[in-house]
Amino acid sequence: MGYFSPHDPQLTGIKYGNWGSRPFEYFWAAGAADLRGSDVLDIGIGLPSEHTWHEFVRDALQPKTYLGIDIDERIKNEEIDTGTHRVLYMDASMIDLRDNSLDYIFSLSTFEHFEDPALFIKVIAECHRVLRPQGKMIVTLDEFWENNRQDCLPWNELERAWKRDGREFNVVSYGMVDFAKDISKYFTSVDKPVLKSNKDATLLHNTTYNVCVSHGVFEVNK
Repeated sequence: MGYFSPHDPQLTGIKYGNWGSRPFEYFWAAGAADLRGSDVLDIGIGLPSEHTWHEFVRDALQPKTYLGIDIDERIKNEEIDTGTHRVLYMDASMIDLRDNSLDYIFSLSTFEHFEDPALFIKVIAECHRVLRPQGKMIVTLDEFWENNRQDCLPWNELERAWKRDGREFNVVSYGMVDFAKDISKYFTSVDKPVLKSNKDATLLHNTTYNVCVSHGVFEVNK
C-alpha cells in the first residue's frame, strides 16, 4: 500500500496512451505478484493500439492465461483471441468466466471512473466470484492530489458519485483507505492502507489534473 513518488522506477519501452503515471504503475504491478502459470484478468485494459501492457504481461510475466477487458466500444475492432491470450470487449459487472477460475486480477487506474457506486460494488462482487481462494486483486487508484479541489477534468467519477449520494469525506478526498473499506466484505488489504492528509509535493502528481496515484494489493475473502 502506498503512493507513487517521482523517484520510483518506471517500466519503459511499452505504449501507455497519454496518462503519465502509467510507467510507474506498470513497473509496480509487474512486481506485485509472480504470474507464471497463473490465470489473470485485467480490467480496464485500454485499446491495444494505445496500450501494450498486455503484451508485456504475456511475454515477460508469462501467465498461463490472460484476459484483458474494457467497455470502450472501439476495442471491438481490436479484439485479440489466441486462446490463452485475449483482449476483449466485456462488461466487468458481468464477467464471462467461471466461478473460482482466476488467480489474479489487475485493475490499474480504473475503479475511480465508475459513475455508479452500486455498479462499482457489483464489479467488486464479480471479482470476488471469479477469484480462487487466496486469489489477489492488484489495484492502482487515481486520487485527487489536493483534497476538495475538483476544478479539473471529471476523472474521479466515483468520488463525485459518492458525494451525490450524500457521503462526506471531510478534509480527505476518496482514496485507497476508503476503497479498502468499501470492498472489505469481499477483499482484505495485504498491507494497511496509507492515509494521505493533503497535497504533498513528494508524491508523483499532476497539477493540471489535480491527481496522484495510490496502489494496493487485496486478497479475496474466501
